This record gives sequence, C-alpha cells and structure tokens, in this order.
Amino acid sequence: HRGIPRVQIPHGHARKRFKSIHLILFMVKAEVLIVENRKPHAMLLEINLNKAEISTEIAENLADAYTKIRNGNYKVVICDTKVNDELGYELKRRLLGEDDVTPFIALSASAENQHYWENLGVKFFLKEEIAAEPKKLVELVRGYL
Repeated sequence: HRGIPRVQIPHGHARKRFKSIHLILFMVKAEVLIVENRKPHAMLLEINLNKAEISTEIAENLADAYTKIRNGNYKVVICDTKVNDELGYELKRRLLGEDDVTPFIALSASAENQHYWENLGVKFFLKEEIAAEPKKLVELVRGYL
C-alpha cells in the first residue's frame, strides 16, 4: 500500500466502525445511493448492503441526492418515499429526461403513495418487508449490478 498514509486504528467499539469506514474509503465509487433522512434507517440499509460487499453513499435530502446523482454514476438509487418534508418521487420526476437509466427502489412505511412510484417505473417496497428480510433488498440490488 505505497502512498497510503498510516492511520492509528482505534480500540474497542470504534475499531469495528473504523474497519468498515476504512474499507469504504478505498472503494472506487459507491454503487448505491441511499436517500434517507433518518440516520438509523439509512445506517441499517448501509450495513446490510455493505455486508453483501455493495458500496453505498447516503444523501439526507433530495437536493443533495439530485446533485450526487448528476455528478455520480450510481447503479441503483434507494429512496425513502418521504425525505424530510419532501416526497421522494419528486426526485425521480425531476430526473426524468436527464437520467432515465438509473433504477430506483422506493421504501415506505405505508403503501399510500405506491401508485406514484409505480407510474414512474420504480420498484416499491414496504420498510417492514425489508426489515423482516434484508436479503430481499440485497438480492434486488444485486440484480441491477
């Protein structure tokens, strides 16, 4: 590892967190963008995907997600249906014509706005489905990679 600066590795609980961050830092590009403003939900998605060796990046609002998608080359976007006070499908609608290639996966606590997502060609899942079977999301994401 020539040219990589030496870093002191922390002990205990911080050591485990450091190792996962260290691995992510050396990946070339994130494959999946997670658009989620609730940190525990974003972290759960990130942990499950990282365990499956799928690199991720998190956007905490739609403006940040839009910028990251336009500047990045994500293979999949996982978006909460409500990010802060904004509706997640607005991000997909805003990208129509600019990026019709990147697949979106929508996650929601209820099926209330499911038809909006499906009309935009987006796969829709309830969060409880993913929480009960995290492998389901990993398999779906792998299908796009």
